[in-house]
Amino acid sequence: MKPTIRILIVITFILLWNSFTFAMSDQRGFSFEFVENLEPYRVFTCSHQQASVGLFEWDVECDVEGEKRVFWVHLALSKYLFDQKEQNAYEVLFWVTNAKATQQHRHSSSTIWIQNSEKNNQMNKLISSLGVDEDNASLRLTLQPEIFRKQF
Repeated sequence: MKPTIRILIVITFILLWNSFTFAMSDQRGFSFEFVENLEPYRVFTCSHQQASVGLFEWDVECDVEGEKRVFWVHLALSKYLFDQKEQNAYEVLFWVTNAKATQQHRHSSSTIWIQNSEKNNQMNKLISSLGVDEDNASLRLTLQPEIFRKQF
């Protein structure tokens, strides 16, 4: 085996050893909203359920004035531990696919890093939005702090 491959294997093992990712099988602790980006900036509540495939996949449905809007969401949360300083970090992967869109730009994605300087997580909540409908609207994700505490 080449030295480069050995080094990559060791680095991968170290990263996996010091981090873990969980699938959010419990639907509480996070929610989605469909938000119009044009006046009057209306907000519509969405429902979500775990998709039939994949550990991190969610089917999100929003009722926008009687029209059913469907999105496929990849949502994963990882925690990284840094033992030397008793610090930790979270990584949130939030990817959205507009299930019914036929236009070229039907995908939106984001990776969010939260780095804590102390062992305790003092975050109140995390809100992130990704553009949908050619950025005329957003799918807004809200993560409550209990999801960070109960899963890790």
